[in-house]
Amino acid sequence: MVRLTLRGVARPGAHIIQFCFHSPAANDFNYECHGLDLRLSQDSNNTLDKEQGERRMTLREKMLAVYRRKNEGEIPLAAYVFELPRGSIERKIRNIGCGLVDFHPTVSLMPLSQLFTRFYESEAKDVKRSVRTIWEGGEKVLVRMYDTPLGSISEKIRTEPGYHSEWRVKHLIDDPRDYEVVKLIIQNTVYRQQYDFFLEAQDKLGDDGVVLAVTDRSPWQKILIELAGPQRLFFDLQDHKDLVEDLLFTIEKKQEEAYAIIAGSPAEVVWIADNLTGDLTSPRIFEKYVLPFYNKQGKLLHQKNKILAVHLDGRLKHLKSLIQKADIDVVESLTLPGAGGDLSIGEAKGAWKDKSIVANIPASLCFKDKKTVQEYVQKLLFEVSPRKNFMWEVSEDLPYPFWKDTLPWIADAMQNQ
Repeated sequence: MVRLTLRGVARPGAHIIQFCFHSPAANDFNYECHGLDLRLSQDSNNTLDKEQGERRMTLREKMLAVYRRKNEGEIPLAAYVFELPRGSIERKIRNIGCGLVDFHPTVSLMPLSQLFTRFYESEAKDVKRSVRTIWEGGEKVLVRMYDTPLGSISEKIRTEPGYHSEWRVKHLIDDPRDYEVVKLIIQNTVYRQQYDFFLEAQDKLGDDGVVLAVTDRSPWQKILIELAGPQRLFFDLQDHKDLVEDLLFTIEKKQEEAYAIIAGSPAEVVWIADNLTGDLTSPRIFEKYVLPFYNKQGKLLHQKNKILAVHLDGRLKHLKSLIQKADIDVVESLTLPGAGGDLSIGEAKGAWKDKSIVANIPASLCFKDKKTVQEYVQKLLFEVSPRKNFMWEVSEDLPYPFWKDTLPWIADAMQNQ
């Protein structure tokens, strides 16, 4: 039963009518009416169902329930903060109920990291880093150079004009001799705790979403994507296996220092941006070089009540049984069939019963009409039944300007689930 109390309140320069609702199922809350101005006085964490008088979960709580593997019923919709440009469309879909996913490290990242280097890069002793811009073929290219006592290495990065993503046109490891230079930089890395920055980001976001504690890629994926590139790495794995495995070991030992700091941090969800696909990381490679790393760090984080989410946005069919063995909690940014992925929702849920799945919204939907998009959403909602431990998110690039129509259609359809 809900009890309503109505009383007048006198304040200097104002005549206020105050409505006080009392409910045994929720916190008391008040309405104050200043003439024509009706205001809700209530803790922002307590969203109340107007019909039932019951407290509803905030966006942050809904999203955390998925990461914690405790979500049932409503499927949350979310978006990476950098994939949802600020403006009227962003405001519209957030008002409908789209949460935000933000990223801040709780420890500085390796100097050789592709992620968030501007603000969160670690120091590397006896290493001089310089950055300059050149033009090649009419395109602007960023050149990063590292000068060390063992020699110099450099990389070239081009910004893709459509989605503004960074692409390496030259990797740091360009020759077998470069392994020792990279190894020195990693060994000389000095990590810095970033707890205060993380807490500030979390406080600013509030109940509008979740801040994930981003960390460096796992050693194999770091060499594959950032340091050497696929061609160089696979040739060297055949011809200079000792150099590759020595660098893998060096990266892992240094990352153990970082994970010790992460494990003691105020973050609840730790995120590895591994961008893993079975087309490049085969089951044999995954089992030998990736799975042990996930299990070691997962065990450490779970001992400290942390959640481990890994960005696995590639083709995963041939890896699904190995991913099931991984001590991770969330398969994040799963790519669905029709968008480049090779696992259906049903197959993924069947393979990973003890993990949450967060799938990315296919870019191909941006080229469909409203009816087709909404039918796709309804089909997806049916396929994820029972609606447990699943979230849908904007975590990959969507083509402009088509997403401006598509995302509101998706948000409307998700609201009516």
